[in-house]
Amino acid sequence: MEKMFKRFLHTSVGFATLAKDKMTKLIEELIAEGRLSKDEGAKIINDYKSHSDEQRQDFDSKMKDVIDKTMENLKFVKQKEVEKLRNRIDILERLISQEKENQSKKETEDKPDDPTEE
Repeated sequence: MEKMFKRFLHTSVGFATLAKDKMTKLIEELIAEGRLSKDEGAKIINDYKSHSDEQRQDFDSKMKDVIDKTMENLKFVKQKEVEKLRNRIDILERLISQEKENQSKKETEDKPDDPTEE
């Protein structure tokens, strides 16, 4: 599902880039034909870029909200949570190992000497 969202995002970025390139080419043609001044063309491109940046940020924010809600509703586990659990498991495994070593040492110490050895 994450791959699908990433593809969608990349496709959206691709379309936005394509639109910007087409608009820039059109503005350059209008300037070359004398129908727009360089300053007017630059202003249009800058305004478009500004507006596009705002729209992209708004889109990113909304998409993040949708993804977060979807992940929550589908009960997906976040990477942070997995790491937390892995760390806890590592600690517990170390504690169990230490406890087994301590138990083994204690059993060896508590074992009476074998009288047949003398």
